[in-house]
Parts: sequence; structure tokens; C-alpha cells
Amino acid sequence: MKYLKYAAASAVAAALLVTPAVAKKPVHHKAMVCSLNTAPEKTAHIVNDATQTLMDFRGTIPSSLLARAKGIIIVPSLVKVGFIIGGQGGDGVLLRRNGKVWSYPAFYSLGSPSLGLQAGISSAQVVMLLMTDAALHAVEREEFKLGSEAGIAILVVGGNGGDTSYKGDILAWARASGAYIGLTINDSTLKQEPRLNAEYYDHSVPFDDVFSGRVCNASANELRATLH
Repeated sequence: MKYLKYAAASAVAAALLVTPAVAKKPVHHKAMVCSLNTAPEKTAHIVNDATQTLMDFRGTIPSSLLARAKGIIIVPSLVKVGFIIGGQGGDGVLLRRNGKVWSYPAFYSLGSPSLGLQAGISSAQVVMLLMTDAALHAVEREEFKLGSEAGIAILVVGGNGGDTSYKGDILAWARASGAYIGLTINDSTLKQEPRLNAEYYDHSVPFDDVFSGRVCNASANELRATLH
């Protein structure tokens, strides 16, 4: 019996000696290849205008703030509705930072029943940096009312001697006709627009899929590159 055990052990040892070791192949995580590179006119227009808006704000928004931002909201055209007293509204995009990479855009609308733009101004470009996780989680909801959420501080920078301390969960800039202006965004509502997402990504997608990088559209690559 002992002889058989020794013989078996010897056979195993011999097999290990003559059989070459099989090295584990390294696992390569391939970068996502984005096959979609088109967009319907409406959503393509919003993304292109958002890219131009971001370029227009270069030199105004400190690069150190952008480097620390958790996310960004860009509304290329916030339009005043009505005469003297009315509302304001516009479509825009939200991009979230995932490490060193920015997500593809998710579509939102920003609207308010109250007058938010200065007298004599009918349209403005708006950029908002989300500086904290609390701000990011708040605006990722289906609908979020700016200014009414406890613990979320919003600072509008520039225009009318605006504060330049850059302290707030959300930092906002507004620009009209080449000049930086004051803006009232408190009580404005930021709302998800699933229909625009579906148009841009060619099918209905959850917003979290956009934020997490599970969907893409290469036509937004210029916008994402402008954020770096």
C-alpha cells in the first residue's frame, strides 16, 4: 500500500517537472468603443451650443475649480419668457466626473416661474459647477428645486459685484452679449429630460447609465475634451 502511495507521488512530481508552467494571461480592460456618432438636430444643437458656451467661459471660471468639480451643468440659452414679469427656461446638459474622465451628457431643463434675468436681457448662457457630493446627488434627481434644498449653498459669481470667494456647493456664472451678469436661479427647477436622452443615445436609457459611462455618443467628445 505504501509502495503505491510513493509511486503515485513520484508520478505527480515527474509530471510537474516535465509539464511546462502555464502562465496566466494578463487581463486587458478594453476602453469602450463608441459606435454611435450621430444625433438628431435638437440634441446635437444643445450639445454643440454647450461646447461653445464652455469655450466662451474660458478664462473666467478658474481651472482649479473645474479640476475639483464633481459635475457641471451647462445651459447654452436661458430664455426670458413674457414681458416685464414672466419666467425663464432653457435646455442644457449635465456631465459628471468619474475619476479623471467626464461622463457623456445627460439632458436637463432649467426653468423658473419668476423673473431671473436682468432687465433688458432676453437670453443668457449659464454654467454651474457642482463642487460637493451633496450637490451632485441633489441634481441627479428626477427634479430638483434650486435654493429650496436644505444644506445646498448656491453662489452666483460675477455680475453686479458678485462674490469671488468661490464658497458654495454650487457655483454659477451667467453671460449675455459677451458680458457677465447677475442672475437669480433660486427657486428655479432643474428637471431631467428622458425624451432628449432617448433621442441622443438612440434608445431610452436610465440617467444613471449616462452618469456611469455605460452609454456614449462620440459627437459629445469635443464637449468632454473642452472640460480638460
